[in-house]
Amino acid sequence: MAIAVRNGGSDAAGAGPLLIAPAYIFLAAAFVAPLSLLFSASLYDAGQLSLLNYRTALSDIRSLHAVGNTMQYGLLVTLGCFVIGLPTAIALTHSSARMQRLMLIIILLPMASSIVIKSFGWMILFRRTGVINQTLLWLGLVSDPVALLFTRTGLVLATIGLMLPFMVLPVYAVLKQIPEHLDDAAATLGAWWGYRFTRVTLPLAAPGISVGAALVFAHTVSAYLIPTLLGGSRHEMLSMSIVDSYLAFNNAGLGATYSVMLLALVGIALGLSSLFGRRTTS
Repeated sequence: MAIAVRNGGSDAAGAGPLLIAPAYIFLAAAFVAPLSLLFSASLYDAGQLSLLNYRTALSDIRSLHAVGNTMQYGLLVTLGCFVIGLPTAIALTHSSARMQRLMLIIILLPMASSIVIKSFGWMILFRRTGVINQTLLWLGLVSDPVALLFTRTGLVLATIGLMLPFMVLPVYAVLKQIPEHLDDAAATLGAWWGYRFTRVTLPLAAPGISVGAALVFAHTVSAYLIPTLLGGSRHEMLSMSIVDSYLAFNNAGLGATYSVMLLALVGIALGLSSLFGRRTTS
């Protein structure tokens, strides 16, 4: 019997590569191949191998402005989601089971709707006769409606609201695994709340924070509909430059170049977040 079990285990281990082969084939066809074609398209101009597209993208003031806007946009949204999402995840962790279910439904339910619907919802809130301006006027905090729609402030605030679940859920998943007695033990030893938060909670939550930051940043900088609908043409982003290159200027090589630049930006962010997660847990 022992020999049969051992042989069965070796057979299962030998079949492992065959079981995951379809997944690798799918990834190669749906991910690696298109990215390879995209990268090669950025290196060709008029059918010849050239770096002209990269020189054009890196020397154009509008392109550099789009890169700067995209980085600033992604960093501000990620920071805002961290500032709001971490306390939310902590409160969610320490809530009762019933309250956790209710809060998770509230967090997850908006993710089931289209990004277009949610963006138009924020447009209704931000207009001069919207709920936000009417509330500010009713409270007497402002004398005239505040311009929120098609402004950088409104764009960042709306995107934080749209991306917040991507920060809350990973941090909550990590915090749920932390034994509750650790914070109690630190409090018993005389550590005040701020010390316990910075030395116990925050380091242990770092893997969730790094994952959440990577998700928020990647989704934010690659978004097209959100900055287009809420920011307008005054806030040029890399995603908008990609679409304009393909559709408006019919320049596939330049569009591929902008796409590679955006992928590099996301890759750097993912690498930094992974490094942060490893260093805080080591």
